[in-house]
Amino acid sequence: LGGWFRGKAMLKYVLEQAYQGLDEKGWMKLSLSWGMFFFILAGLNEIFRRPEWFSFDTWLSIKVWGVSALTFLFALANIPMLMRHGLKLGDDAELPPPA
Repeated sequence: LGGWFRGKAMLKYVLEQAYQGLDEKGWMKLSLSWGMFFFILAGLNEIFRRPEWFSFDTWLSIKVWGVSALTFLFALANIPMLMRHGLKLGDDAELPPPA
């Protein structure tokens, strides 16, 4: 989120090769969405880690299974936005132009 506030998509430096073709606006949206996602996960972690509310086993199950599933679903939910901002899937660049 710090990079997003400064107008720089920090995820671009890490994921540029994986998300080829993504424009700057897409990188900024991706940075904001993942930053907010992890901010919300941190808040949820603070709620579930409290021993007076939840047991350690409950917290551990949520961390292992819940966070993994949420992260996967969140990544899938970002795909339509990435496609609108130029993400290239597969080997589209190697296809010959249509005749």
